[in-house]
Amino acid sequence: MTGFSKQDTTHTGFDEQIKDLSLGLSFKASAKDFTESEYLPKGEFFIDSLHADLKHYPHELHDFHADVLIDDKDLKIIDFTGYIDDSDFHFDGLIHDYAFWMQPQLNGDVDLDINLTSKKLRLEDVFSYKGENYVPKEYRHEAFDNLALHFTSGMHYKDSALHSIDLALDKLDTKMKLHPLRFHDFRGNIHYEDQHIVVKDFHGEIGTTNFNFDLNYYLGENHQIKKRDNYLELKANYIDFDALFNFDLSPPKPTEGVASKTADVKKHAEAFNLYELPFTDMQFKVDVAHFIYHRIDLQNIKADLRTTPNHYIYVDTLNMDAAGGNIRLKGYFNGSDPKHIYMQPDLVMTNVDLDKLLFKFENFGQDHLVSENLQGKLTSRIKGKIRVYPDMVPDLDQSTIEMDVKVLNGRLKNYDPMLALSDYMGDKNLQNIRFDTLQNSLNIKKGKINIPAMTIESTLGHMELSGSHDSNQNIDYYLRIPWKTVRKAAWRKLFKNKKDTVVNEEQEDKIVEVDPDKKTRYLNLKIKGRTDDYQISLGKKKEK
Repeated sequence: MTGFSKQDTTHTGFDEQIKDLSLGLSFKASAKDFTESEYLPKGEFFIDSLHADLKHYPHELHDFHADVLIDDKDLKIIDFTGYIDDSDFHFDGLIHDYAFWMQPQLNGDVDLDINLTSKKLRLEDVFSYKGENYVPKEYRHEAFDNLALHFTSGMHYKDSALHSIDLALDKLDTKMKLHPLRFHDFRGNIHYEDQHIVVKDFHGEIGTTNFNFDLNYYLGENHQIKKRDNYLELKANYIDFDALFNFDLSPPKPTEGVASKTADVKKHAEAFNLYELPFTDMQFKVDVAHFIYHRIDLQNIKADLRTTPNHYIYVDTLNMDAAGGNIRLKGYFNGSDPKHIYMQPDLVMTNVDLDKLLFKFENFGQDHLVSENLQGKLTSRIKGKIRVYPDMVPDLDQSTIEMDVKVLNGRLKNYDPMLALSDYMGDKNLQNIRFDTLQNSLNIKKGKINIPAMTIESTLGHMELSGSHDSNQNIDYYLRIPWKTVRKAAWRKLFKNKKDTVVNEEQEDKIVEVDPDKKTRYLNLKIKGRTDDYQISLGKKKEK
């Protein structure tokens, strides 16, 4: 059977071919309802069965059933069920004042009430026609399990054109194939008019994540008729970023060799890039109680942000609690070149636990954690120009950073250059060096960290340290160690047996503070080379 096709130059039909059609219809209505109804006959109408294969819509329609009630004003679909290929649907709906759609010109209001449920709904079963799939590529094979959707809508027409629409969503509940978390308890109000969209009191829950937001957004290009600023306000009790984006919670595997380093850089560079999307002038206000990001629980986040069409993100204020301390940030991100994103921050961290922070950076093609060797409570202020990848991991090789750093109650654990000082430290535990306070002003330029001279009260005694560490893992450290510590080490090495020279890895040494009333003599040492291949020698740092 061939359906409608083009008839003349003014009317275009629906070009389709149907085969294997079987259709069963029945109704309950009087003859008077058919002959005297102005638009549609009143009564109850049934589709008892329908089966069809279509040529251009390459899907099998089967097992259709419907119950439709029509009165003087309303058309009510009580029960419309069926299958499109393997996708099922159950549809209930109400079209109030259906005669509105049969007028020669549409002016006024029309109301809809839509309810849709499905055990499984596959997008490729529904949205492909004439060999073309109308779903975005990433979602073409998406399927919805146990879908439940209900909304009401009010539409206002002027001169047969849709002027405004109000949509009240009060139920959306489903689980998708590509996304492992269940969407539930979605509700909110949406208003569209004159290319302006306004969303009020929109609530949603995805797995354990829950959020509320309000939105104003202008979709047009003529800003002279723009009624209000673009604005998004987000409030949430709990957002689990790791669960939403399938973050791998397993510990990172150790990497070796150039191939793995290259893979690290490629992974960061090819991550989803927000800056490749169009930006507009927009204000953002954020209030989130818990935000789980890469295993870190960021708490009490309050932020005011702005975006501009040239791909800048301005952080006017951002305050949050994390890793046992507080973090404040202001500054901006420059994504005008999405391949080279830069951050210009004024970042203040107070009493942050380094062991919980797990802040990752990319250095010379390989990932590092700031807390791999250093632990303690960090208070710091960081400024500079920092290159960041699309996933927000900084690249120190292309950054300039100034840092005022203070670490309290710190530990330096399993740091190889310090382990090599065993000949000078005697019975000191070099695998777990504790210190009271570490304070300095550091700078990083193109991956090279410069460490001005600083004093450290530690379990090794009163020490002085300075030097540099670059992105090729070249180190150039200068140490001043008390002669008292060195003498004890030499005595121990000469007169103790081999068993007594073994240091217990679990031992907790006491922090040795310098006596200001006594003169202290020091041994000057240089540690130079790479972190995996270095030499220790006597010598002072040359004065410039």
